Amino acid sequence: MVYYTDLSYDIPAPPGAEKLALMILPSGTPEVVAAENGVFHLSTSGKTAGRYAYQIFDAHGVMLSGTLELRNNILSGGDPRSQAEITLEAIDAALANRATVQQRRISVGDKSIEYSTLSELLQWREHYARLVRIEQGKAPALRREIYILNGGWK
Repeated sequence: MVYYTDLSYDIPAPPGAEKLALMILPSGTPEVVAAENGVFHLSTSGKTAGRYAYQIFDAHGVMLSGTLELRNNILSGGDPRSQAEITLEAIDAALANRATVQQRRISVGDKSIEYSTLSELLQWREHYARLVRIEQGKAPALRREIYILNGGWK
């Protein structure tokens, strides 16, 4: 599921659902939204774009769970690109020797790249290009190996 920042959504609640808990990944403070007349009224104002975990509760506990993606709303001035796309563009700019001051230092979570060697930049580029392909659904299928046992199982 994909939602956008700075908007309000009315999400139909499954029968018996009482509340929805939403938390940004990898860790954050859960936000709890109560169901009102069979609907969860969810506002994404002030929320950070990224992947969120959600759980829907009934009287007995968790009845549904999963993840959703919150993307930046471009009408609110948000950058619609993912963090992987932004980082890949900055690495490409550094490789082309046209990086801005902000792009010369790339920070993602607790990791940062600053004035890296060519081989390091190429390794990071390969990593982030793969992440972008996965996000866009263009990653190659998993490589699988099939072994045929002569004589079958014993």
